[in-house]
Amino acid sequence: MASGRRRTKARWGLGPVTTLSLVAWLVAMGIAGWALDASQDNSRKQVASRVEARTRYAASFVSIYAGDLLARERAAAQSLLAGQRVSPDQLRQVASALGLSDPALVGSERQVMRLSEVSLTKLRGAPAIRFAVGFESGSGPRVFSGAYAMGQTVLPTVVDHLLSMSGWKAQLIDARGGRLESRRMGAHAGELVRFSAPVAGTAWRIDVAVPADQLYGFLNGAGRWLAWLALGGLTVAGLAIITLIAGLARKRTQLTALNAELARLAAVDPLTGLRNRRAIEEYLHDSLSAARRHKLSLSLLVVDVDHFKNFNDRLGHRSGDVVLAHTARVLNSALRAEDAIGRWGGEEFLVVLPGTDEEGALSATERLRAALIADQPDEARAHGLAVTVTIGMAQWQGEGMDDLVTRADRALYLGKAGGRDTVEVAPSTPRLLEAG
Repeated sequence: MASGRRRTKARWGLGPVTTLSLVAWLVAMGIAGWALDASQDNSRKQVASRVEARTRYAASFVSIYAGDLLARERAAAQSLLAGQRVSPDQLRQVASALGLSDPALVGSERQVMRLSEVSLTKLRGAPAIRFAVGFESGSGPRVFSGAYAMGQTVLPTVVDHLLSMSGWKAQLIDARGGRLESRRMGAHAGELVRFSAPVAGTAWRIDVAVPADQLYGFLNGAGRWLAWLALGGLTVAGLAIITLIAGLARKRTQLTALNAELARLAAVDPLTGLRNRRAIEEYLHDSLSAARRHKLSLSLLVVDVDHFKNFNDRLGHRSGDVVLAHTARVLNSALRAEDAIGRWGGEEFLVVLPGTDEEGALSATERLRAALIADQPDEARAHGLAVTVTIGMAQWQGEGMDDLVTRADRALYLGKAGGRDTVEVAPSTPRLLEAG
């Protein structure tokens, strides 16, 4: 009897320790399991949030690109196709200059004159992007449309480089049925996690499908429920997140480069291929900042094509545009690599000469004039017309950008008043400037 009581006591004496150990272990495992599950659940949301943000960012980029394309085409149409009559040859020449295919120009009702739309389509069996923009012309509202081969755009690069992991698929889908698919999707079995973002200002959206095992990686692995792998699991998850962030940073750099290229295109004058007014002003501003910071010389030229109205009146505006574009190419080719030229307005050009004093600027003006004499436009030569330029030159004296431009502009007008086809140097002090 006593022996039975001792065995019972022994069982109960070991029982609480074992029970407490089991309970403590189960509690610790429960807490660790709960923490791991909560952490991994949160990590899955974060990973999915990054992919979702990446998808939205790509959609935003495509929206900006589409908007810039429509604005550029509308500006080109307003500049080149707004005459009373536009011949098929003129339309083809404009299309060739813009690098587009299948151009069309039609009249429109006023309520759709501001039409702006882009769509995904096929051009001779290959993916293409089609646009249509409305604009005002001399004979009323018109709609200009055309198509670019997809390879001429940045859209394939955006779709192909949306993510850095393997096995994913991205599609740019048009509500009308057109689509552009990424080329990086391989055959992959299993559950897919899907993301979608609309492209503002268009009827497009970006759809992304990522295999769950590629998206979540270790977070769905067998070690998920093992407490003793919690630290190792967090380490692997951290490495996976760092790799993902690094991959996103690389793609972000690529998108930054694409944005820079879009900015470059937005800074180009469509007729001459030179910098437009905004771009040459920015270049002059930056050059003046550098000259002021490093105490360097800088000179500015304002170049005006003499009697350009005569070319338009005698040859027609289309030939006048050809003469102006030819002149721009000749002037640009005669400059140094560090110099910059832009279309200032009409038939005027602004030339920035960094690191150049008055003597060097005068040498530059002679190069420009000699180059133009040696390479006259065919349209002008065929009608016995000579293309000459008047140049106003000002060396920077420490003043602001507007004052420097004003000095060069006043020198230009002095040259024009003196008979044109000449170079006029601006006075270097306010007193002399007022006297001139």
